[in-house]
Amino acid sequence: MEKLWRMAGVTLLGMGFLSMTMVLRAADPLSDPALQSALVPGADLVIVVDSAGWNQTPIQKKLDALKKEAIDSGLNPQAVKFKGLMDKSLKTLGIAEEDLKGVVISARVQGVTDSPNKPTSPRQAFEQLGVTIAFSLAKPITSSAVQKALNAAGAESGHELMFEKGGYNGAETLSVVVPDLPEGAKSPFPHDMLLALVDGGKAGYLGLEPQVKAAVDRHSAKKNTPLSKDLLDARKSALKNGLSYVLFVSNSTLRDMAKTRAAAMQQGNPMMAGAMQALGGLRHVSLSATGADAIQARAVAGFEQPAQAAQIKSIVDMMVLGMLKMMLMQSLGHPIPLLETLQSNQAENLVSINATVTETDLKALMELRAKKGAGGGGPPAPPAPPAPPQAPK
Repeated sequence: MEKLWRMAGVTLLGMGFLSMTMVLRAADPLSDPALQSALVPGADLVIVVDSAGWNQTPIQKKLDALKKEAIDSGLNPQAVKFKGLMDKSLKTLGIAEEDLKGVVISARVQGVTDSPNKPTSPRQAFEQLGVTIAFSLAKPITSSAVQKALNAAGAESGHELMFEKGGYNGAETLSVVVPDLPEGAKSPFPHDMLLALVDGGKAGYLGLEPQVKAAVDRHSAKKNTPLSKDLLDARKSALKNGLSYVLFVSNSTLRDMAKTRAAAMQQGNPMMAGAMQALGGLRHVSLSATGADAIQARAVAGFEQPAQAAQIKSIVDMMVLGMLKMMLMQSLGHPIPLLETLQSNQAENLVSINATVTETDLKALMELRAKKGAGGGGPPAPPAPPAPPQAPK
């Protein structure tokens, strides 16, 4: 059943999730009213993907060639199977991979952190997070085509899905249910979801019924949800020349949890306690990327105080970048340009990690991944940091 939901996810949004690994953009997808309507009110987590912009970049062609080479080699059977499933699903839907224009995913993390009842199932998680997934296409699709594609995916995994086609406030809807989802199944999706197609099938929303219908209502009323001030601050910290990005805004519950953990760790691990204390001042995080012949990537964390940013930069340099570079060097056996460009920086209350990923880097990393997939092993585990000195008794 887990495989079935993975196939369903591929059919509905596979192109979007493929693009989310390294996506560049020409125009912000949030300028599309259909996608902006899908933003969850009070969202503190937003993922924006411009696949159309990515398809226009030279590095995309190089990446496509490397992926084709990896699949043709047959060293990764899962990749071959995934490509076959993707091709079948897209053909059934009547679109091509490049027809995906943009994806916007939004959620309220605070809905989980502030709830006294933590989610114990994907459905509860979707409810508390209010997850809404939106996508836009260059060519329209229909609910009948989606149902046919999902039926094919279900048949391949030996399961039969239940569907109910309908309409809501001008949108074409398709309810999808897996009736025999076993207890404890490890699936990221609920057993029941609603797909709504708007703008003549050129845009759609996916999620639980209340969230999807709320997005349709906002779109019908032309009432878009603007980004909050905190999300806008996070956006300002990201690369400014038109990229897909991930924005996250922390909240007081998470900051208090970090401070509590810092106090508990003070005696046993003072260094990590300092890092947790600094995270108690975390305001926002952004991840972004852009590029032409190479990919420019940046991760930024914003804090309440510059001293907190300095503390995290120290940990990042020693525990993250230092070990990562060592692991890559040991695994590859030779240097690559990425190792030179992977650097951290602090500007007042912001700490960032920046990197440039070239075609040479992509090829080396894909070869390493293929080697791992073929049973050749992955990067060695980093050495454990030395134990902190114990306080005298």
